[in-house]
Formats: sequence, structure tokens, C-alpha cells
Amino acid sequence: MSQNSQIRNLTSDLEQAPEQLDKEQEAKTELQRQVTKLNAEVQQWRARFESEGIARGEELEEAKRKLPAKLTEPEEQVEAALNKCNALEKVKARLQGNVEDLMVDVERANASKFNI
Repeated sequence: MSQNSQIRNLTSDLEQAPEQLDKEQEAKTELQRQVTKLNAEVQQWRARFESEGIARGEELEEAKRKLPAKLTEPEEQVEAALNKCNALEKVKARLQGNVEDLMVDVERANASKFNI
């Protein structure tokens, strides 16, 4: 390549350099604006999820705190039902004993009736 053509190419490049620099600076500015916007969005999402997470955590803690109180009544009902079942089992055993005693008495009465 001749020196003249090299000089023309370099001159052309030099003339285009300010325009190219302006375009690249505009692109850089636009990218920085987008980065700033995206960082702001990230902060908003982070704050939202953190606040929702804290709220959910507080809800869970509140539910955990209330659970024993909610379980007390059903536990008492179960205990009362078990006590009633135990009492009924005792009554059943006593009545079965009475029935067996009465059966023995009936058998004796029948036996003495036949012996007379």
C-alpha cells in the first residue's frame, strides 16, 4: 500500500474518530442508565421479598404461638372421652359380673326346683 493511501485511510479514520467516540459514549451512557434502572428494580424486588418473607415469618411465629392454645381443647376432649371409656369399661365389667352371678343363681334355682 502506498503512503498516500495509508495517509488517506488514517485521515479518514481520524475524521471518523470523534463521531465514533460520540456514539460509543452515548452507548456507554445508555448502558449505565440501564444498569442504574436494573439496580433500582433489583432493590425494589429485594425489599419486597424481604418484607414478604418477614411478614410470612411473623405469620408462622404467630401460628406457632397460637397452636398450643388451639390444641388444648381437643386434647381435653380426647382425655374426657378416654376417661368416659374407662368408666364405661368398669361398668361393663361390673355388669358382666352381676350377670354371671345371676346366671349362677338361676342355675341353682333351676337345680333346686328339679330336686324338690
